[in-house]
Amino acid sequence: MVREGESSTKCSQSVSNPLPDLDWSDFSGYIPKDIFVLGNEIPKEFLPKESQEGDELDVVVVEVYDPSKFWIYFGTSDQKTPLDILMDDIQDFYNDEDNQKTYGVPPGLIQEGLYCVQIIYGEYHRAKIIKVLPNTKDLVKVCKKL
Repeated sequence: MVREGESSTKCSQSVSNPLPDLDWSDFSGYIPKDIFVLGNEIPKEFLPKESQEGDELDVVVVEVYDPSKFWIYFGTSDQKTPLDILMDDIQDFYNDEDNQKTYGVPPGLIQEGLYCVQIIYGEYHRAKIIKVLPNTKDLVKVCKKL
């Protein structure tokens, strides 16, 4: 558990006084219309339908969680990829103070399953909240990197 004021690579937000669970619809007038709201799912990418056993595809391994859980994208590493462009765009967007204020998630709306961003080693990364710890002092929301 990370205490308030300490840095964390697990989650970007610590909360001293958690709010009770709130309903996102209560805040519809205050939440930007162009966000990815709780309950939305990111579409998964699958192999091309015409792929057959023995086919070879160019892929780049992006992240490895363990040997059975890893992320790839189709293509080669010798060119700027859509993921590289997305990461550059995320940095530009969230390094803008106005965007940080507009798109920051109020602590009471942080819920399991919510897609968000978190800072890891000084860079913003896509994340999904997988567990909200019980109400304790200096509560930290646990996130996973996407």
